[in-house]
Amino acid sequence: MNNNLKIKKIIYRAIHRGCKETDFLLGNFFEANIENIEKLGIETCCDFLEEDDMLIYDWILNKIPINDKYKNIILAIRKFHNIDDVNFINSVL
Repeated sequence: MNNNLKIKKIIYRAIHRGCKETDFLLGNFFEANIENIEKLGIETCCDFLEEDDMLIYDWILNKIPINDKYKNIILAIRKFHNIDDVNFINSVL
């Protein structure tokens, strides 16, 4: 599969998760950062999107330690949504 097709699959999968919270967090991030998907690693992004929604959500909200494989993606999502501030994260828990 060529990279353009993989990127389209990543965008689609990020938007259609089945969980509104992760649809919003992932969909908006990947759509806005389509040009950075290759920098994050196409295969890593594909693997990341195969993870469970609640696991991804907990990583983003810093409820559980981040899997090192996805650290760059999670940190980029937090920064994009301005949720890398510990006070904000604690306020939504």
